[in-house]
Amino acid sequence: MKKTLILALACLAVLASSAAAEVMLVGIVDGDLSGGRPKAVELFVSADGTDLSEYNLRNANNGNSDWYSNQTDLSGTANAGDYLYACNGDGTAFSDWFGFAADFTGVGNLSINGDDVVGLFKGDTLIDVYGNLGEDGTGTAWEYMDGWAYRNDNTAPSTTFDAGDWQIENGVCDGNTTNAGCNPSMPVGTYQIPEPSTAAMLMILGLLAFAFRRNHR
Repeated sequence: MKKTLILALACLAVLASSAAAEVMLVGIVDGDLSGGRPKAVELFVSADGTDLSEYNLRNANNGNSDWYSNQTDLSGTANAGDYLYACNGDGTAFSDWFGFAADFTGVGNLSINGDDVVGLFKGDTLIDVYGNLGEDGTGTAWEYMDGWAYRNDNTAPSTTFDAGDWQIENGVCDGNTTNAGCNPSMPVGTYQIPEPSTAAMLMILGLLAFAFRRNHR
């Protein structure tokens, strides 16, 4: 029983640590309009009053093992449950593709081609990543050229990319002019994650139930 309680406390510590990253990557798209646009990401915010100026986007293209020295800083504030959209270019292709305006436009770090890595940083600390740094994504499980990728519900931000955490649809937008025309189309603003307190409580109850059954065999 004591070991189980210790494990539960350790799990709570992990949850508290993950909650420190108030912003995460949940979607990425490489469209098929002129210039291969929109090139964009969807971000999800998990805490009220999040200072977006603490966060920035960076990329690594063509199998480069280092992040490009330039970065795009976010700005403003956001609240828990907000979805934010950042795109390369002036935003016209994004609005044509999705039917609404992006929150951040002209993002140079999204000059991506469906086989490039995107990282979300808090200051100089990487907190979430799509793709494997140092790997050209062409022909890999995480390629999203003329397509998109969307994070599966209840998966957490990570500095180690796991393609299993994402629905990846490579090539499904080829020849299309809108997201709705892709087969399937990219989900928009659908990512969900349990509230940290709810997830923690469920985890603890599960561990305690396991300990009770074990001690009463």
